[in-house]
Amino acid sequence: LRVGPSLEAGGGGCWRRETGRWSGPCLRSKVEVAARSMAPSGGALKLVGGLREISHLYRGFLFDVALISGSASPQQTKLVARCARALLEREKRVAVVAGAAGRAASLISAARSTGLPEGIQGWSSGEFVHRGLAAGSLREALPFLPEDRPPKIFELSSLAKPRRWAEFMARGGPPLTDLGKAGTVTRLEGLEEADLCYWDASEGDEITYLETTLELCAESKVPLVQVRRGTAAALALAASHRKGSAEAGAQLLQKLGGKSFGIGKLAGLPEGLGWMDDFSPQDILLVTGDVGDVLEASELGIDSLLLLGDQAHSQLNSFKASSEQEKAVQRKTMSVSQRVAEDSPGMLAAAGNPLLSVFKLPSLLAEAARKNAEHRAAKAAEETQAQQRAVEAKVGKDGPAASRKPVVRQEVPSAASLAEISELLERWCRVHGAARPAAVLPKPPLRWDPDEADDVGTGTGGSSGATGGAAAAGGGGRRRSAATAAALASEAAATAAAQPWRGGDLQLPDPLMRSRGSIPDEGAESLDDILGAIGDRGPLDAVR
Repeated sequence: LRVGPSLEAGGGGCWRRETGRWSGPCLRSKVEVAARSMAPSGGALKLVGGLREISHLYRGFLFDVALISGSASPQQTKLVARCARALLEREKRVAVVAGAAGRAASLISAARSTGLPEGIQGWSSGEFVHRGLAAGSLREALPFLPEDRPPKIFELSSLAKPRRWAEFMARGGPPLTDLGKAGTVTRLEGLEEADLCYWDASEGDEITYLETTLELCAESKVPLVQVRRGTAAALALAASHRKGSAEAGAQLLQKLGGKSFGIGKLAGLPEGLGWMDDFSPQDILLVTGDVGDVLEASELGIDSLLLLGDQAHSQLNSFKASSEQEKAVQRKTMSVSQRVAEDSPGMLAAAGNPLLSVFKLPSLLAEAARKNAEHRAAKAAEETQAQQRAVEAKVGKDGPAASRKPVVRQEVPSAASLAEISELLERWCRVHGAARPAAVLPKPPLRWDPDEADDVGTGTGGSSGATGGAAAAGGGGRRRSAATAAALASEAAATAAAQPWRGGDLQLPDPLMRSRGSIPDEGAESLDDILGAIGDRGPLDAVR
């Protein structure tokens, strides 16, 4: 079977310089076309265990900078570097993207310092703003900019207080300093005469007099430009914005009657990276743990791989809570018949037909009882989790033993929780008009192969190291085994004292369980062997 150019195009296209938009066709390999043509458009989300499973479908890969910086663990950073090296070895193009006011050069330098290999590229929304202001082409994204003179810009970084001064010294000056020296823009110290207020403060900085500044923006009719997210993505995640963030500031300004504009991390990316002549949007994959990036990628026709980590769970749970609050407000204004129609349409239909309601009543009552039981179980589970979190927070704050040895819990998502979070993700995509992610990684961190070993311990290496040490020292003498059991017993007692709420559910380490006889062990010592060994060595040796 010979595949023609029209089929090889796969419905994609290339970026055309003369038209300024995506058009095609742009040829791909037959393997990619066949794989994508067989991919289902609907149904359940595609779950992957590693990036290698879908790497052959794309030629350009974008990694969100949050995967290697900020709160990212050293383990995650090393695994992302491993993925980047594997992609570069396969002649793929790799870039790091960030929604920040910094330049691309500083982003690449920071990425290289975390262990990413040479050959990666970088792009940020701040780089798009800088190049647009330098070339005078930013008016397409910000139509309020003047055409006959350089724009007057007030930078919020002048009011920002950094979280750590060492980071502030490493940043250098504000990103628009060179444009101000060249006369391309006019940097102001006051807000009243500015054409725009530019949020160029770094993530985590504390902006003094933020609310007062936003009120002045509303009164002076100065629009706010933030480069953390695009406008649509910022509105879609309005329920999960952190207080003091750029998105929350833009939302507050809109409530005050002002205007705000958002520029996403993917704005101008194909042209900025030089990919527009070689790639179509379908040839690019964005790897991220942020649900808002899925919306921004779908606006450009770029596929996304979403990591269901803490950030994605928090955003989707905030969306769920916001939807439930809106539904509760609407329910207060509904009549009794409308509530019955929403809760049980079958019950309302049976009430409208008394002749047949006798036969349907048992099944309808059973369905209502099942829903009530599920609702009560869900409420009880939420209350139990809330109480457990409160007790853990109190013990971690007041208990010195708990602060010295924090309890590390590895929560593996169950089938029920994974199905629930997948349903939330699909509902979020439908509500905000975003395409579903091309694939989902249910258990971060990101790996190249699903069975790839971690480069850095996950935090449970202390107990495993003690177990391995006891096993390795098993042939060195019987006193070492008894000492290990005693040490594990004291550690278990300290853990039980630090966690009094667990009670009898305390899980003891495996060697201690074996010493108590709960787990059979062929190589375990009996009491007779220990007493015989003490008698052979004598009292002094036993004391030693």
